[in-house]
Amino acid sequence: MSNGPVSHRDRAALPLAPPAGMRDVLPEEAAERAALARAVLETFARYGYRRVITPAFEYAEVLERGRATVDRRDLLRFVEPETGEVALLRPDITPQIARIVATRLGDRPGPWRLAYQGTVLRRSRGRARRRRQLAQAGIECSGLPGRDADVEVIALAARAGAAAGLRGVRIELGHVRFAQEALAAVPDGARHAVMQALAAKDAALLEATLVEARVPKRARRALLVLPELFGELDVLRQARRRFRGGAARGHLDALSSIVEGLEAEGLEATLGIDLGELRGQAYYTGVS
Repeated sequence: MSNGPVSHRDRAALPLAPPAGMRDVLPEEAAERAALARAVLETFARYGYRRVITPAFEYAEVLERGRATVDRRDLLRFVEPETGEVALLRPDITPQIARIVATRLGDRPGPWRLAYQGTVLRRSRGRARRRRQLAQAGIECSGLPGRDADVEVIALAARAGAAAGLRGVRIELGHVRFAQEALAAVPDGARHAVMQALAAKDAALLEATLVEARVPKRARRALLVLPELFGELDVLRQARRRFRGGAARGHLDALSSIVEGLEAEGLEATLGIDLGELRGQAYYTGVS
């Protein structure tokens, strides 16, 4: 069969553009991205975070273990031809770091301070997300108990943002269990709608949703306070006045301790509080 030149008509029929949601990065932008990644990774390294490089895809069992960090509808799946197992193009690098710590570094003493940078891939759904390939960089500190790890990584996130040229950064802190415990009284079928109303800070919508879900009055009162508990650091004092129970007080104490640690790092002007934010935090267990 002849391999002669491709005609203009044949060339027009070829898929010469990347798939939907993917794009080429041309030299100027590629150079800017490389400089940005270098500045961020060098900042991580100065504070003892060593870079690892993770695979572009993993077995689904690894990335879906526990609670995934992204919506399962975002995942790009395929059958790995060598094994016949279902695999996923990585939608997030954090679960891969957890796998490395649990397996490859298990015989080394902690804490483990690891950094990463790479491309993640997620399905584009709706108008809000048109890109499938996203650049991601970050750090994970594992094996360091107490508030020290939280203060360390949040402070380093602020420094990395400054190294990347970001100005006017605001770091909003919350405690996932504070809102999750209030949410426990909401039936499973209504929780998504309640979380959306909380995220919108829409007290009227939140109350209507709770009434429709037949949430008891006492539980409704606790939830209806949450849309007001965001803003500056004095929100912590407001929350203490409204929540006097042991569990809530313990969560507020933990958050206050981290705020004190970050103030000691000179970050007081960048800090805010949001005690009603739960979106995208399914895998958090404490301060976020």
